[in-house]
Amino acid sequence: MLSSNNAGLWFRLLIFMLLSALLALFIGQTFIAQSEQKRLESYAHDVLAQGVAVAQESRDTVQRILLLGNIPCSDADLRELRLLSFYALNLRDVGRIQNDRLICSAGWGRLNPPIALLPPDLTTSTGTQLWTAMERLVDPRITADIASSGGVATITASAAFRRYSQPPQGYSATLINKNLDHPYQTFGSLTLPHKEDLSRLKNGWLTLGTRHFFTCSNSFDICVLAQFEDAGVIYRPWYVIAGIILMGAALGGSFTLCYSLYREKRRSLPCQLERALKNDQLRAHYQPLVSLATRSLIGVEALARWRNGAGEEISPEVFVRIAEENGMIDELTRAITRCAIRDMRPYLTQPSSFTLSINLAVSDIISPDYHRFLQRECERNGVMRERVILELTERSTASPQVLEIALQSLQQQGHKIALDDFGTGYSNLDYLSRFSFNLVKIDKIFVGAIGTDSVNAAFTDVLFSLVQKLDASIVVEGVETQEQAAYVAQHCPNAIVQGWYFGRPASIDQFVEPERYRCPPIES
Repeated sequence: MLSSNNAGLWFRLLIFMLLSALLALFIGQTFIAQSEQKRLESYAHDVLAQGVAVAQESRDTVQRILLLGNIPCSDADLRELRLLSFYALNLRDVGRIQNDRLICSAGWGRLNPPIALLPPDLTTSTGTQLWTAMERLVDPRITADIASSGGVATITASAAFRRYSQPPQGYSATLINKNLDHPYQTFGSLTLPHKEDLSRLKNGWLTLGTRHFFTCSNSFDICVLAQFEDAGVIYRPWYVIAGIILMGAALGGSFTLCYSLYREKRRSLPCQLERALKNDQLRAHYQPLVSLATRSLIGVEALARWRNGAGEEISPEVFVRIAEENGMIDELTRAITRCAIRDMRPYLTQPSSFTLSINLAVSDIISPDYHRFLQRECERNGVMRERVILELTERSTASPQVLEIALQSLQQQGHKIALDDFGTGYSNLDYLSRFSFNLVKIDKIFVGAIGTDSVNAAFTDVLFSLVQKLDASIVVEGVETQEQAAYVAQHCPNAIVQGWYFGRPASIDQFVEPERYRCPPIES
């Protein structure tokens, strides 16, 4: 059975795959529409160019004949007509017209009797007369387009538009005048729109079914209206549509999956911790250190605390381990050091012996960069270095020589060094014999065994006897009951105690000032 998270992921995958498939169809429609429009415009310009070429050659031929000044249909005139007709690319014949009759041509010579012409289909603004598909010209089997100007007639060759007679599949076009009332040539099955409808023939990227393109020549009264049917992605072959849908669905699914993984990664504790350190979101809580001899608050230990973006309190045991495993422990130590010295500055700068204890990783102890960082923070806040105690866990692993040099350097600078978690590490007395510590902190597992029959309880008396012989102050951690407090006071009356019985870790806003601190009863 799917979990709610997995079900949600599959639901998002399905929705985004469907949306991506639709988006792919829209995008595909855009590219297809652009491609179809470009091909349609290219086809239309090609047809128009041929229409202009025919008109241009016809006009040039007429002008050359008029410049000859020959007597119409004379032998010299016919020779010139035949020469011009021979070299023409788009003209089949050239002739003379008088009184609306074709009297001679290069191909047929003098016509006797002359051939009467029907009224022209169109007379342009320049006086050129046009006949479209005139039938029974000279021979009943001949149908031709004729243009006449200044008494000179040109007959368009049937091959002039041969390569357009069978347009590509789905394409059609017509050559027409600008008023849209006289088509010159039509290729394919195109229905001419009314002039007022031409402006509504818009082509958008969503055009489906029929696509149009209309353009005109700048030199002649010739326009082209081209049409492409079955336009749009829905008219593409099924395998093209299926490919677009599958590609869109695959991309959408991949993006959704990658984004979900990225989101999960950002929600993971290592990423959250990295952002918290970057944004200075970690804070320190402060646990009282109480002198049994004076029953007064003489210092605090700074303990890292983190509330993530979801408002959840993350245990230090969890996020410190994450910091160690992901190479962020140095940054974490600096963040807590900075925060603790800043928060405790009002008490560390007073004329008293109040101290601040900070837990350090061994990498920080032996790091010259951290030494310089700690020095800058103390100087910036006006805190004397002997008021800042640095705690080193006995479980630390490092070269004894390197560690000894680093500890001596910190002590020479004025800092006191405390051995944390004494009795639980794998070096034990070797640590005490090798290094010089100002304080030794007895681990809470021994205090927790007071009043029980465990081995640790039996060892607690021996441990207290041992540490009192050291030239170092004794700090007893984990004192949580009055019975434990009384036991420590009896066996080690000059010890410094720390634990919930004497005060839980508190934020700087809830911190009780040393002068207002009241020590709980110890002796029963």
